[in-house]
Amino acid sequence: MEEVIISDDTIFEPSESFIVQMVAYTNVSAGGITETTITITDNDTGPTISWSPASASVSDNSGSIQLTASLSMDSGLPASIDYTVSGTATNGTDFNLADGMLSNAEGLTINNLIINLTDDSIDENLETVVVQMVTYTNTSSGISTKYTLTIIDDDDPPTISFNAIS
Repeated sequence: MEEVIISDDTIFEPSESFIVQMVAYTNVSAGGITETTITITDNDTGPTISWSPASASVSDNSGSIQLTASLSMDSGLPASIDYTVSGTATNGTDFNLADGMLSNAEGLTINNLIINLTDDSIDENLETVVVQMVTYTNTSSGISTKYTLTIIDDDDPPTISFNAIS
């Protein structure tokens, strides 16, 4: 009898299979089953994913803001998240970023989203853009799954003046 030794690793990966086949016989003949497939099911925990940083405050004339999604470890599988965009800022007017999916290829531990801000000349209160991770594939929620960007207005408030009545 031969023994198959399986080596444990720390990489989160799909199940792996191999075939053991009897090919040469001495003093015996082949029976009904001459090969078998052995499947190794992974026992490693997958990575978690988080936004980095979890929040930021910027002026509305800042241009583009980079938001990074970081996996907690290298993975043998591609990972992805679906995210939603909400907040008090108006998408298409104050910023541009639609709901979407962010994918990390196998072996990639970081990926970026770009939030494009729109500078205007309107005096406004603080506004927020919230990017929330909602669905996970080959990863799970990490420490920070909600990113909040606070947009600080850089415009002067309107002025009012009075004229003397004659």
